[in-house]
Amino acid sequence: MILEKKVTPKDINYIVAFYNGERRHFEGSRWKIFIKAHINYLKKHQPTIGLVSFVINESFTKHDIDLIEYIEKQNLKFKYEVIIRENQGFSYGGFNQVMLKNHKDYRFSFVVEDDYVATAEFKWEMFLDKFTYYNNGKGNTAYVCCLHQHNHAAICNGLISNERIGVEIELLGKSIGDKYTKGGFDNQIGFMAGFSRRKYQIDDITDVAYTIFMDGKKSFINYGDTTKPLIMIPI
Repeated sequence: MILEKKVTPKDINYIVAFYNGERRHFEGSRWKIFIKAHINYLKKHQPTIGLVSFVINESFTKHDIDLIEYIEKQNLKFKYEVIIRENQGFSYGGFNQVMLKNHKDYRFSFVVEDDYVATAEFKWEMFLDKFTYYNNGKGNTAYVCCLHQHNHAAICNGLISNERIGVEIELLGKSIGDKYTKGGFDNQIGFMAGFSRRKYQIDDITDVAYTIFMDGKKSFINYGDTTKPLIMIPI
């Protein structure tokens, strides 16, 4: 892929997936902590982002409405939308639905789950440079995540090229599945299958930055080159 013109934040759809029901890390909902972290980051570091999509996978709890009302009261200056959807495909289903809706209007989608947020050291170039690196910019890179391991986006937060995927975005969602097994591993594999079957390349940023990951035991693990900038952290 050759990036024929400079990519600016206005070309990016920032998609954050929320779920307020039971989850492996926490008892009860931490929606307010999560949304505050994302809004604070966006206001301070990404005020010119093209569009922020707050996509809420239904939990059928009062927290879904509380979250929507909180967002609407913030008088946000950046462009945003709130989407509440049936919880099909979990975060990956949410990402896919928003990408399908918006891919013609934004060159890239940045996908992130509610319990992770970028740091001040995050730079779009860390991801964008990967789209032009292979084969002098003639490669087929479609997705640059925080950690690509064992043929899936082990840490899915990352940048997806809407230009590269185009009309096939709908097809990518066909393999995600609706059963939450192995901590979501099968859903991750399903999401990635759509890329690999079409021979899109997937890369990560572990050589230029690192991410802190919180596992199911609430232990923190560093992934990437820890001599480089820390760009994503758990909330």
